[in-house]
Amino acid sequence: MSSYTGREFVKMSGSGNDFVMVDARRKAPGELADPAVIDRLCARATGIGADGIVFLEPSDRADVKLVYLNRDGTLADLCGNATLCTTRLA
Repeated sequence: MSSYTGREFVKMSGSGNDFVMVDARRKAPGELADPAVIDRLCARATGIGADGIVFLEPSDRADVKLVYLNRDGTLADLCGNATLCTTRLA
């Protein structure tokens, strides 16, 4: 069984982009951060369907830190729409 089986998520849309949002403040993303897993989860025809995955992680400087990975698993420096969704969810 994979480490992401049973993980809760929220799918959110922000100004035309949609994201898989995962609360990773208590449990690290683990396999969910693997590019192959992200690609399968974000696939529109066979997965959840999203532009990428957002992890809400603990922060020493703020209430929450967001980590956004594009659908191909690459780390994005910034995504305004992912930030919008993170703010709504947090």
